[in-house]
Amino acid sequence: RITSIAANYNEGTWCAGSGYSGQIFRSTDDGISWSEVHDSSLQSIETMVSDLNGTWCAGGSNGTLLRSADDGLSWTTVLSAGGPPARAMSTREGNTWCALVGTEVYRSLDSGATWSPVGAVPVPANGVATDGQQWIAIGDSGVYRSVDDGLDWSAGTHFWRLYLGANKPFELDMKNMILKAGHGIDFYTDVQAAVSILGEE
Repeated sequence: RITSIAANYNEGTWCAGSGYSGQIFRSTDDGISWSEVHDSSLQSIETMVSDLNGTWCAGGSNGTLLRSADDGLSWTTVLSAGGPPARAMSTREGNTWCALVGTEVYRSLDSGATWSPVGAVPVPANGVATDGQQWIAIGDSGVYRSVDDGLDWSAGTHFWRLYLGANKPFELDMKNMILKAGHGIDFYTDVQAAVSILGEE
């Protein structure tokens, strides 16, 4: 079972993480063929992100973060926080990265090479994204926003109609402010605005 996937569109490279054995698979021909490049021995790989310039980071069980500096070919462990899995990660311009492990926020200022705890969100986060100026984290019961690269987070809209559990994959498009979840599409133009369901997939 594949639980995470991302692409470096500049090079046609894709990486995917397994949800059962923590393996990482790589394609260099835009997903036509795949080969295993890493066996992390983790229970699962929950999130995968590329900076589109050859650096990748992945998050998995036990609060573990992995990093690749050669476009996904080889991987090393850069953080072993323990506890819940790292399910949310994003990067701003490749240098600044934020990863959420449960409620804890970890940040890297050196392209994912080293990580430090910098803050927390009230509820476990299942996803995070940035448009370069703000960071939006999505939890099981709310939306949280940071404008200082993950140091402080303020609550946005709390909503009861959207539940993002471990089995509800989603994608946050910061440019268009679209939250795409496994059970529907929610759209909002401002993090303080009410979330309205547009349709079912």
